[in-house]
Amino acid sequence: MQTTTNNTEKNAVIMQTTENPAPQQIVHVKTFKIFGCIQIGFGAILVILSLVELIGRAFDIVVTLPLIICSGWFVMTGCLPLTMSKNIESSFRCKKIGFMVCSIIGAALFSPLIFSFTLTAGDAQTPHEYRTWHLLTYSITFLSACVAIVAVISASYCCCFSPWGSESQQFVVVMSPLQLG
Repeated sequence: MQTTTNNTEKNAVIMQTTENPAPQQIVHVKTFKIFGCIQIGFGAILVILSLVELIGRAFDIVVTLPLIICSGWFVMTGCLPLTMSKNIESSFRCKKIGFMVCSIIGAALFSPLIFSFTLTAGDAQTPHEYRTWHLLTYSITFLSACVAIVAVISASYCCCFSPWGSESQQFVVVMSPLQLG
């Protein structure tokens, strides 16, 4: 807390910063948590579908194990904003930057990996042996495109639409009569 005192002729003006966050920062924390929950949801669905595919086609562990790891990235990225605090500005800024970077990495690296692995695995299947797995494989492909879109929107919101400065400081002005003596 910072205190500034200005003496005028008849009154002393004391300005103190408060620890209360501004209403705009509270809204941004809620929005980050919503984006985090969406990424956790998509990541968890991708992990579950990848595990089902791993169990159903155990010999294709070379394809399905990277799917599980890449899907886990989105779960981990979504957990970052859930730990954001409304009161500590330095922690908020660090976690905001971390969420933005992890979202960019997920959208640029892990989502295309999931997309390409499942697309090539779905095309490599013979129509008679694995006809039932096509739906699962293409569902994973579709969800990877959806999670990439959500990650790009999350990173854009972090970068462009939420404040970087210290909007959380509010001032309280106390005026009292100047006492001589």
